[in-house]
Amino acid sequence: MARLTTRERWAFAPYAIEDRGERNIPLIYLKEARWRTVRGSTGYFVNIPTRPSQYYPVEFNHIYLCWCEITWNAPENLWNVVRPTGPDYRCDIFEDEIRTQGNVGPIDGQIPPTPRTPAPSTDSREEDQESEGSAETVESGHPGNTTEEEGLANLAESIHINPPAMATMTEEPRVEEMINQETGHRIRRIANADDEAALRRAQEPDRPDPPSGGPEQLPELPPIRLPQDDQPRRFPGGGRGFPGGFPGGGGFPGGGGFPRGGGYPGGGGVPPGGPPGGAWGPPPLPVPQAQAGKLVGETPTVYNGDRKRTTLFINEWELYWAVNNDNPLMMNPYR
Repeated sequence: MARLTTRERWAFAPYAIEDRGERNIPLIYLKEARWRTVRGSTGYFVNIPTRPSQYYPVEFNHIYLCWCEITWNAPENLWNVVRPTGPDYRCDIFEDEIRTQGNVGPIDGQIPPTPRTPAPSTDSREEDQESEGSAETVESGHPGNTTEEEGLANLAESIHINPPAMATMTEEPRVEEMINQETGHRIRRIANADDEAALRRAQEPDRPDPPSGGPEQLPELPPIRLPQDDQPRRFPGGGRGFPGGFPGGGGFPGGGGFPRGGGYPGGGGVPPGGPPGGAWGPPPLPVPQAQAGKLVGETPTVYNGDRKRTTLFINEWELYWAVNNDNPLMMNPYR
């Protein structure tokens, strides 16, 4: 009856791996593969003297227990697993060579454990000491005082029992091996990683929780008021309107105040109780007493209607008014 190999039992389909496997193949499955570094790549290679390159990379699939040929895919930066190794690789694994997980024997790259050498026997020496002690017991009627008993007695007297100290019990990270179902590699991982992380968090100092309302909200501050904000802005002529009054001078169209002159309807000034419908706004601020004197400074250039010189005229006028705003001529141009 012909012996079947794992290669013949495997319905192979090409796949890709990003990294090469570790050095963890059982020696019974190693065959002709050897761990080498060839042209900057470290992994298992097979020496085929009859081929031009001599060394060819191979990977072991731990799921199907079979060696595979691999090639480097430079554009995608990964390894392509193209097919199981053929007869010229001399890496066939027969079905009768397969062992269970716990009986595969030594692993490639691992140092075999060193057998422990038994200590020399001291039975004859102990028997001689016991016979001497029994002889002393018979002659003196008291237990024999041997060197070993004296040492034990001195050791017992020197022992001081201290109360046990509280210690934190920590579990060492436990590493377990598993097979990656996609690459067929045997990998190692920390089995109790979650417990270790929780223990580390418990041992670290407490930290305050972030606010539940999202980012920290700063208190709203009142608006900043400057001293000049409380001073009314006055235009030339003492009023609050256009400089010098409405166009054409004198106030409303028609001259002298309200349209068609005369003031309020019916004459006589302001109706009793103030303007109709109540006051129009806050009462006017008292006009400061101006000092007598002539206008100072350079007068603005006469504006001839050229829009390109509008900004220049306004700036010159504001400067001229600023230095003469307390002059009676500026406060009352009709005086």
